[in-house]
Amino acid sequence: MRGYLQVSKTKFLHYVFTKSQNNPDKDPLVLWLNGGPGCSSLLGLFTELGPYLLSEDGSKLIKNPYSWNNKANVLFLESPAGLDILIQLMEILLLMMMNWISILNNFYLKTANYNYEALKQFFNKFPDFKGRPTIISGESYAGVYLPMLANVIINGQKNYPINLKGVLIGNGYLSRTLNINTMLIYARGHAFVDEGLWQSYSKECCNGCIDTCDIWAYVINRNTTCYNHTVAIFDQFSDCISNGYDIYLNCGMSTKSSQSLANNKLLRLFSRTPFMLKTLGSLLLEENKFENLKTQSEDERYDPAIIPCVDDNILTNYINLPKVRETLNIPKSLNNTWYECSDFIYDDQYDDMLDFMKNIIKAKVPVLAYYGDTDIVCNFLLGERFADQLGIKLLTPKNPWIFEKKMVVLLLNMMDLLY
Repeated sequence: MRGYLQVSKTKFLHYVFTKSQNNPDKDPLVLWLNGGPGCSSLLGLFTELGPYLLSEDGSKLIKNPYSWNNKANVLFLESPAGLDILIQLMEILLLMMMNWISILNNFYLKTANYNYEALKQFFNKFPDFKGRPTIISGESYAGVYLPMLANVIINGQKNYPINLKGVLIGNGYLSRTLNINTMLIYARGHAFVDEGLWQSYSKECCNGCIDTCDIWAYVINRNTTCYNHTVAIFDQFSDCISNGYDIYLNCGMSTKSSQSLANNKLLRLFSRTPFMLKTLGSLLLEENKFENLKTQSEDERYDPAIIPCVDDNILTNYINLPKVRETLNIPKSLNNTWYECSDFIYDDQYDDMLDFMKNIIKAKVPVLAYYGDTDIVCNFLLGERFADQLGIKLLTPKNPWIFEKKMVVLLLNMMDLLY
């Protein structure tokens, strides 16, 4: 099932709904949001957790044995409004003429309200799912979307009850400051930073203890010795990593556009996370440490938010096929091209989700925050330190999570939070 959910007089959010292959009449409803901000949830559908994944050459769809709809009804929602498939030229012109700050002040609150309205419209459209156990989930910058959406749902329970049973966040961007502060520590812990440079940085900028150092303060304070040291460390560890989402994965170049991308270290590391390009782009490009972010192959045009080390034209071309767009119920009147991500609208108004998360826990809504240990973009140290800041009771110490007779990760069980 696919179509649009009207969230205001002028805005419609595209959705794809995949019913459970197990027991659709009883299984829970899971909402999925990709990160970005502004990355399409069709990414999740066709490359991560959907029932069918696009083959490497883009020629066919392959059944996904690990699809989330094996056990749940999954709703893939395109959000925020005004991005990707739904971007409107008139809105762009208005945004360019108006004051950016006044627009962005309420951007994320509006996004949360639009997502909330989309859920309500979904339940109205499919009344059999109203009252069904509902879990909201996503990855990366959904670490901002989901806590805010959960708060809106909780605050609106009297007027429109939603059976919210949990919040599921994968490698979530829960704090801008913690993300930057832990990224350098993560890089050093994986031997991507020279010992001499690290000790010099620790002594001159962090009073001998980088663990408690506010690195973010140096990122935003230019023209200082510690700013330059920070740039040097980012420059060094980025030379060692081909894929920011799996630091041990090498790049396999298949096209000139992929090669052009690989030469651009920032795009390579933070391709699906416009928030990181925004945060680090000016920092690093100002020092001429990185190639121009806008550099493209002379022969090919590639999606600016490309999959790390992979020719993402395959997915872009597939989604833009007339038959596929028709299947997805995208009106022919929308002639614009679909892209994986758009960073056209972005600002860090809400750079820490601590208060939002505390409200969720206070409402007794369980939260699962899971982090892959090879992802440096939103690394596991960020998740650990964020959990510590919540100040909630530890129920059990870290325990191994065994999957198919292999230890996947260590789990930390805290009251109403599983990390």
